This record gives sequence, C-alpha cells and structure tokens, in this order.
Amino acid sequence: MPTLIHCWKHTRGYFDFVVSTMTLQFVLPQYDVTWALPPDRDISKVLRKPQCELYRDDIDCQFLSHSSYGGKVNLIGKNNFFAKFHGLQKETVFCDFRYPFKSKSNTDKFKEMLEFEPNLTEQVRQNISEQFGDSYAVIHARVGDDTMKGISVDISRIVLEIDKYVSESAYPVVLVSDDMRLKEMMRSKMLVSDAVPFHSGRVSGDARSFMLDVCIIQNAVQVFALSNNGSTTFSRIPALFAGVPYRCRSLRR
Repeated sequence: MPTLIHCWKHTRGYFDFVVSTMTLQFVLPQYDVTWALPPDRDISKVLRKPQCELYRDDIDCQFLSHSSYGGKVNLIGKNNFFAKFHGLQKETVFCDFRYPFKSKSNTDKFKEMLEFEPNLTEQVRQNISEQFGDSYAVIHARVGDDTMKGISVDISRIVLEIDKYVSESAYPVVLVSDDMRLKEMMRSKMLVSDAVPFHSGRVSGDARSFMLDVCIIQNAVQVFALSNNGSTTFSRIPALFAGVPYRCRSLRR
C-alpha cells in the first residue's frame, strides 16, 4: 500500500490539521495516511508522536481551503489538488491539505495525534485532579482570533451563557477560553483554567498551556462550547477522541 505523509505546513490550528488528516484517509482509503509536524513548532515538543523525522518542506502538492475564497474557488482548488495527486503515481507522497470535510473516520487510527509526552501528561493530569477534582464539566468559550491580537470583543453574551450553564450544571464547571479578560472576569464565580491562550498554528508559544486545556477537556464528564466563530475544533476534536459528550452553540449574530 502506498504511503501518504500529511505535512503540517499551513498555519491553521492543530485540530484543523488533525481533521484534515482524517479527511485524507476517508477520501483516499487506498493510501496508508500518516502525519508529520515541523520540528520548529513548539507543539511538537509536547506531543508523544509528532513524527518530525517524516516532515518535509518540499511537498508534492498542497491545497488549503478558506471560507473567504467562496465555495466555487474551493471546489476548483480541491479538484486540482486531487488531479495532481493522482497523477503523481508515487509510492510515497508528501502533501499539505486543509478542507473542512466532515467524515465519520475511525479515530482509533489517529489517536496518537492527540497523545502527549507521557511524563508531561502524568504531571498535568495530577495537577488537574488536585485543582478541579475528578468529576467536572467544561465550558469552552471560543471568542476568536481577534482577542489574541489584542482587539476588543464584546463578551457580554458569552458571560450570560456561562452564568446560565453554571447555574444549571450538576457538576463543578471549569472555564476554558482564548480570552484572558473573560477568564479573569469569571474567576471569582467558577473554576478557571490557568492556561495562557496559544494558537497552535503558530511556530512558538506556550505549548504546555495548549496541552493543559486539551487535557482538561478530555478529562471532563461533558463539554459545552460557545463560539463567536460558529464552531470550534479546539474542544470538539479532543472531546471526540476522548469520547466525552459534547455540544456547541454558535453565538454568531
């Protein structure tokens, strides 16, 4: 069976990369699909199996979809990608691919993509247990990239939704968010993750904070997400891989 190595070259989030890897296996079942992370990205240092040794800058083909391009442009780009891909006729193909395809791919094959370095994992999970206990729910407030760029965002609707969820929850609730202002505002009302927001698509940043939030999500009894962006893979994919009940509400107006 020929091998397809999906190289994480683009700067979208890590879970976009995970979803795209699963999508490639779904649409190309005749290939043994695997993945590779660039060694210079900090997230590579906390994952158990980043497979940096497989990574290659000089890839055979690339396709990145963006909603701003529009459906017609994305479809043409996808078709061009697969036309070039199938024309390669190589036993090992290197590519960079991003397409928001929703499939029911088997997560077992790719579970190692969400496994962290064992010693770090043990430390983080012990800290989570000590801070939040062993039975808690998570509310993930995805405010958006603007907050990490220092752009002010109205979070009043999110605060109201959080307060409502906390008041109705049968479990203690831990807040995970990409907005430090929101976290500080809610700290007196509820449990809050100490992680510093870090966009995983960037080369450098606090990868341990990324790991902390992912572990908090995966150790929860349930996860409820609120997103200004419509949806969020940051909580959806870790919850999916861990089998944690998950739902998301879009706060787009």
